[in-house]
Order: sequence, then structure tokens, then C-alpha cells
Amino acid sequence: MPKLMSKSEAQAKRVEAHKAGGPQVANLTSPGYSRERTQAACTASKSTDKRSPGCFEMPVCRGVAMLLGLSTLMFADTTIYQSGLTDENYIPFAPDSTPGRPSPGNLMGNQITFGGTDRFLDSIQVLIGQGALSTLPDTFTVTLYDNDAVGGSPGTILAASSLFATISPQHSTLDFPFAVEVPDMLTVVVSEAHPTVTLGLASTKQPPLIGSAENGLWFNTNAQGTAWTFNTTWAIADGATTNVFAMQSFATPEPASMGRVAGLGCLLLLLLAEHKRSRRSKSS
Repeated sequence: MPKLMSKSEAQAKRVEAHKAGGPQVANLTSPGYSRERTQAACTASKSTDKRSPGCFEMPVCRGVAMLLGLSTLMFADTTIYQSGLTDENYIPFAPDSTPGRPSPGNLMGNQITFGGTDRFLDSIQVLIGQGALSTLPDTFTVTLYDNDAVGGSPGTILAASSLFATISPQHSTLDFPFAVEVPDMLTVVVSEAHPTVTLGLASTKQPPLIGSAENGLWFNTNAQGTAWTFNTTWAIADGATTNVFAMQSFATPEPASMGRVAGLGCLLLLLLAEHKRSRRSKSS
């Protein structure tokens, strides 16, 4: 049965993308703080301490390592939305033989509410289903909408992320990077640049495991100014068990919280270094 990647698999994939020079994600568990970088900080500390060279090299090194390790633990990704198990169906980006599709366009979205408390969105994974043995590569986009338009429909665009990808046979997980603070509730809209009936959103057969979702789809066309339509029947008539597509979201605490902790950590390191210098001065 097709499924989304696990949290550890997603993080590993983003680390590999980081190493390969791919999309940069606000991810504090990425290998940005290596041993070489810590040693460089120690060397800089030693060279700038003119009064007693090397007198607080080791405390600062240990303190930097401890602070960076603590940051990794405190600000690692948390899953704030996870859809339920998938079925063997997908909701196509373009109209197929099922009559009564609410919109001929390929904009389809779920209105979701995030779980947990972290709201600095790191990434959104979407499972794309395929009904053909092979397809050409295309651009896929996830757009986040605030539901602030008439009747609670999608209105203000909060953020968007695009990937150019080829969908493998059956299903592929696309990991869209984000770096934006989000509200508790919004609509996640997925679209394909050149929509066909052979690709679509993998559907699920049960409610979300983390967070919640309205059991319906927002439909729209690519044209500007057209109204959104909320529909609870077409995807099910097309073979889906529910109107909720397979997706999960990862987040960290907002940057303000990270900044406060980092600031306190730096203050503690400075106090520690000053304390060590004072003790050495008294002993000499």
C-alpha cells in the first residue's frame, strides 16, 4: 500500500538535498554545525582572548557543542499534520470520465487544522498518485491559503513552494520546503503545471492521525478571479474513500523562541568564560 515517507526518512532526504545543493530548508537538524565549524569557533575564541590565550578555549568549545546539541533536540522537526492510511485511488488533476467535476481546473485543496503547538512550517509532503506507466516531468506547486475570503473560502496566499519532478510508477512523495509561520487552520492547495488525468492526489481511507481536516475538497481553475467551490461528493464518486488526500507537515517552534533560547545560551557561555578567567586570575 502506498504511503508517505516517515519523519526520519524525510529529514534524511532534506539533508541529502542540502549536501547536493538542492532546496535549502529551515532545518536545525541539518549538518550545518559540524565538528570543523565548532573547532573554528574555538580557534577564533582563543585568538581573540589577548589577556590569557587559550584560558577559556575548552569551556567555550564544550559550551558551543552543548548549546548546538540542545538546539537540535529542542528544535527538531515535529509532525503537526499527518493524514490517515491511503487507499488505492488518486484524485486526478484534470477532469476524467466521472461527470460533475466542480471545476475543470487543477487547483484542489484540503482545509486542515494543525495539531501540536509548533507553527514555523518546515515542509509539506504530498503523495502524488499515477495511473500510467510513465509520465513526463512537470512542475508541482503547493500553495497555502488563509480561509479569509467570502464564506470561509481560500483567500490570502500565505506561501507557495514548487518542485520539478517525475512521478515514479504508482506513487511518489514530493517534499515541498517552506520557511513560514502559519496559523492553526489553512487550506493546502496542490496543482500541476500541465494537468492530466494520469496524475493526481493520492486519497486516504480514514481521518487524519495528527491534526484534522474537513472531509471535502476546494476546487478552482487556473483563471484569476474565479470562485472556489467546496465539494464533498465528486472525489468519492471518482473512487476515493474520503475527500482527504495523503499529506503530512513538519514544523519547528517559531524563530522568536529559538532566538530567545540561543540568546540565553550565549549569555551563559559568556558568564562561564568570565567565571573561569576570574578564578585563574585569583589563583595566579
